[in-house]
Amino acid sequence: MKKSTVIVVCLLFMPIIFVLYVSVELVLDTSDTDLDKEFKDSEASQSSSTRFSTRPQPSRQGDRNMVDKDNPVHVQGHDAVGKFENTRAGGVHGKHNVVYPPFVDDVDPSGPGEGGKAVKFNASQLTVEEKARYDEGWERNSFNQYLSDKISIHRSLPHGWSDECRAMKFRSDLPEASVIIIFHNEAWSVLLRSVHSVLSRTPQHLLREVILVDDHSTFEHLKEPLDKYWEGEPRVKIIHAAKREGLIRARLLGYQVATAPLLVFFDSHIECFPGWYEPIADRIASNPNITVYPSIEVIDAETFAVVANHQVGMVGTFRWRDLTFQWYAVTPEMRQTTSFAQPLRSPTMPGGLFAIDRDFFTYLGTYDAGLDYWGGENIEISFKAWMCYGSVELVPCSHVGHIFRRSNPIKWEGNVGLKNVARVADVWMDDYINYFLERNIFKVGNYGDVTERRRLRERLKCRDFAWYVRNVRPIVIPPVHVQHAGELQVMGAKQCMDSYAPHSDRPKMYDCHGSGGNQFWYITREGWIHQDEKLVCFENDEIVLDSDCDDRWNITKHWQIVHVNTGLCLQGGKDSERGQTDLTITLQRCELANGRQTWTIRTRNTTLSFPLFE
Repeated sequence: MKKSTVIVVCLLFMPIIFVLYVSVELVLDTSDTDLDKEFKDSEASQSSSTRFSTRPQPSRQGDRNMVDKDNPVHVQGHDAVGKFENTRAGGVHGKHNVVYPPFVDDVDPSGPGEGGKAVKFNASQLTVEEKARYDEGWERNSFNQYLSDKISIHRSLPHGWSDECRAMKFRSDLPEASVIIIFHNEAWSVLLRSVHSVLSRTPQHLLREVILVDDHSTFEHLKEPLDKYWEGEPRVKIIHAAKREGLIRARLLGYQVATAPLLVFFDSHIECFPGWYEPIADRIASNPNITVYPSIEVIDAETFAVVANHQVGMVGTFRWRDLTFQWYAVTPEMRQTTSFAQPLRSPTMPGGLFAIDRDFFTYLGTYDAGLDYWGGENIEISFKAWMCYGSVELVPCSHVGHIFRRSNPIKWEGNVGLKNVARVADVWMDDYINYFLERNIFKVGNYGDVTERRRLRERLKCRDFAWYVRNVRPIVIPPVHVQHAGELQVMGAKQCMDSYAPHSDRPKMYDCHGSGGNQFWYITREGWIHQDEKLVCFENDEIVLDSDCDDRWNITKHWQIVHVNTGLCLQGGKDSERGQTDLTITLQRCELANGRQTWTIRTRNTTLSFPLFE
């Protein structure tokens, strides 16, 4: 055939070939838009989970779908979506034109931070561009995000078990878990590392799902890039809240869709150690009414160093002043029959990491949905777990690292935390609430209707708070034997003694603000002046706050405060000849005419009931 004839034939058939090509593409191609629609419309299964048959189940009432019943939660699942092909290098465009923030996806045993080791560098030696990213990371997260981005999201950690823990035998019928992680504007590499540590260090047959609840983040990488990254992992489900819910209600969104019999609630800046799950699952499997939390190991906010502590010496309790969580040293009595591997009874638990049987969580009424944003939810769960026939324990063989930020980058409007704990106190503390209210009555404000929460307590026939105080130890002793409670104001000025806590151990004078807090003092019948566990003491010719002194004070009929050991009077500041005021608190020779030695001291309100501490 002549060459010219071949060319003519090809030209005649090219339109037909083109039409066939376009038709095939239309048939085979599933557009990104259709995929995304299918992806977003998929819902998490609500099927009932398998229970372990060997344990008794109490009769329980509760609705797991208590949050926004008219608008059921839609979850981004992955069962019907193919794996997203991407090199996963930060800043690289993938198939869907998604750009990930910088992160390290390699598994390198010699990489920075491996084994939980510290990574140190001199920030002053960074380039201008690198230093800008370094500073921005600290400003946005209150931890070293720049360094986190250099550490693999799969970095290794040593096994968390001590020899005692290795010798323990765990049940063979451990329950499956739903791990619920809440985040708002979390750093990309830190969030991925948190999730990967759960996926890779939980026994595969025991991890049913990881539920990520995005509490209405504004960072772009927590929207489509996050969805695309986890597309190929069917165990990861993502909820994007339509509005800002706060930690508490965001956790309830995760609870709504969780299907496993055991719930684990985690912050979004954690790393699980190998062997973290079996000890807590075993404890709950042995008694589903026990709420547990792991040994929480500090991930250094600057170097990302973390190690497992095999001699846990602290459990949770609370401060009477504001009902916030406080660590308390384990006493020798608690150790007499307990090894470092055995669970420890804990009056309260920290809120960031804990596990609970799903049915027991439902039975307890889950979280109080009237609690706003963050704060007080861990105290509520702790009180009602103990008072409603359960308990709270620290499980030392379970280790989870946690980044404790230098400060909280998220700010809430108003005094949300105090209002939250006021709700908790109103429902659960009976007359013991007065120890809290006498310091905060002017700051609490309107904390909403708690009628339904009181009915919950009545329906469950929970014990009273006096039982909790008598039986759940260790608890910080409340200020019982008090004669005077309130501000200590000098009559010579509108200034009050202020502890300046936690930034100083030397109290000074400060303008009276009438809000209690650092200006609220107790004077006991025995003559001690204190604020929480710190007493006012005279040491090395200075007035200081110390938890280990026995200095006592007398109140005279002229309202002077006399130091018993020296006979000198407490003087609040000093006016100089130039009009400047020295705010230092000192001991001086007593002078009736000195207005800075005469104090306004309030007597405790005797119309309120302050139960004794037995």
